Amino acid sequence: MNLLKQRLPFKFMIFSVLLLAAIFTVENINHRFWLNDFKVYYGAVHAFLDGTPVYGTLYSLGSGYYKYSPFTILLVLPVCLLPYNIASVIQYFILSFSILCLFLVSGYIINKYLFGDSIKKRNWLLGIAFVCVINHLVRELHLGNINVVLLLLLCLSLFFNLKSKYILSGILLAVVIITKPFFILLILPLLLRKNYRTIESFGVSIFVFVLSPALFIGFRENIELHKEWLHTLLEHNSSFPSNNTIESLVKLYVSPNLPSSFQFYVMIAACVGYVIFFFVNRSKERKFPGDKERITKNFIIEWFVLIAIMPSLFKTDTQHFLLSLPLVMILLVYAATSKKYFLLASFSILIFMYGGNSSDMVGKHFSERMNEAGVLGISNLMIVFFTILFYFRSLMRPVQMR
Repeated sequence: MNLLKQRLPFKFMIFSVLLLAAIFTVENINHRFWLNDFKVYYGAVHAFLDGTPVYGTLYSLGSGYYKYSPFTILLVLPVCLLPYNIASVIQYFILSFSILCLFLVSGYIINKYLFGDSIKKRNWLLGIAFVCVINHLVRELHLGNINVVLLLLLCLSLFFNLKSKYILSGILLAVVIITKPFFILLILPLLLRKNYRTIESFGVSIFVFVLSPALFIGFRENIELHKEWLHTLLEHNSSFPSNNTIESLVKLYVSPNLPSSFQFYVMIAACVGYVIFFFVNRSKERKFPGDKERITKNFIIEWFVLIAIMPSLFKTDTQHFLLSLPLVMILLVYAATSKKYFLLASFSILIFMYGGNSSDMVGKHFSERMNEAGVLGISNLMIVFFTILFYFRSLMRPVQMR
């Protein structure tokens, strides 16, 4: 596999390992090694094993209810069988390893397939990208959630798809969607590009994953558990506070009185927007028949854009916006190779809006104002917009990061 044979960016790896170790040390020194989201997984596993209610039980602070599928319990069960103090440390190192792999895999895809192996300063690209999203990564590690793991699996699913390993691609996509169903939108590019083998693998995998808990609790109990899961999902999305979704931004800046069905229309609009994006790409592909490189680039951009738009569609916590990491890396390449200082300054401002809202850095008052104004949500939409804009203009030209 080419991914394993590539020359690794060791300087970045050392840099990231040191940063992740420093975060771990500081969290423990400040007695903030809480991993409150991991406590939810841990509590749900033990409720599942004890036969007590999994859903509707508060396991941690805030929205500390278990909102994930019954199958996800089986995925985290091995770690959660250990005493919590040990399990939480293992969870931190699983997330840290996933973060490192995420940068390596996404960086490889972007360099190999989008820029034709023309990025020479990969250590700089990955290191700066790490700094751009470090605020979201720190929060992810502090909470102990699995968004970086899911993003890694989505990048690997894309990678295996590009390598024509459709069964593996479908299985990994199924793991992500059974955990967080809103990623089902990623079926759209597979359908439109007639990637039926990946869809078949995905469908079989989902069927197996849904039935798997029945081996432990019985078929009828498994059905009831999935009903409770779907109810919890709908309840969480309607009650979770967020100023960063498209729906919230429209309420904030356009009209505060929107019907409850507005989010549904936003999702429909997003799907229509992607379909338009796809057909624009397809029209360009038809002008160059047989150009497999162009088709591959289009598919990658479509995949990453759909991933990045997810937290703008569904109410969720701020660390979920790290799903835009691949787009941040793509924009970073363009900004770093441009000689336009205005573009560099604009990129810096955009990244500050996206990843600079830390009360330790900007102060509690200014941080709260940024949250109230939905700055993160606005910046995420801008990242998506500018990625598409530069893609259509000149982003795909071979570049040299010097």
